[in-house]
Amino acid sequence: MVRTARCTIPLLFSCLSFMLMSPPTAMSQANDRTNILSQERDSRGLPEVILCSQNLENFGELALMKRREEVETQEERAVKIDALIKRFRKAGCTIIAVQEVLGANEKKAQEALNELAARLQFFTNKKYLTYVGPSNDRISRVGFIVEEEGIEFNGLTSFANVELPKISDSQEPRLFARGPLQLRLVITGKEQSASRELTVITFHFKSQAFNSADGADLSW
Repeated sequence: MVRTARCTIPLLFSCLSFMLMSPPTAMSQANDRTNILSQERDSRGLPEVILCSQNLENFGELALMKRREEVETQEERAVKIDALIKRFRKAGCTIIAVQEVLGANEKKAQEALNELAARLQFFTNKKYLTYVGPSNDRISRVGFIVEEEGIEFNGLTSFANVELPKISDSQEPRLFARGPLQLRLVITGKEQSASRELTVITFHFKSQAFNSADGADLSW
């Protein structure tokens, strides 16, 4: 059984949470933000996966964050890290799909995610792996932070080079501004349930529809 829910928390955090369960029948149940974050005991058993999606709002090394006018000092950056980690811990995230990871290249972007993963490990005493993908944006990417225990990596696919459909015959070929990233995992079952394959895609579309540069009101 898969239980899904959407939640939104002011400022930084929104999540799509999947709880893979193993009762004899399948059922879908929606939960509001309060229920998700309270982590009440579910009569159907323990969740195998809690999947969160987090827009990091331009997180990376300080110089890049300053270029995006996100923070001005290391102190402000540290406050942001603390806020992110607090939300991840409160939600009990197993897998975190992230957007707006900053880095001049994939290696630099992954170093930024590794910093968050190390900070999260300090508080949870759990190990995490990080993944980032290519992007058509010069510094902004998407990626994942994944709890290591009980989760096996099964593949990573980028859609950065997938051509978008045209909305007019004269339109030039276009690519995703920030390449969506697909992560395939095998989740070890809890309470003697079978392992399951899980595929997660994180993406970050431009949010500029209807502005003066978007004559068709559709391009972005």
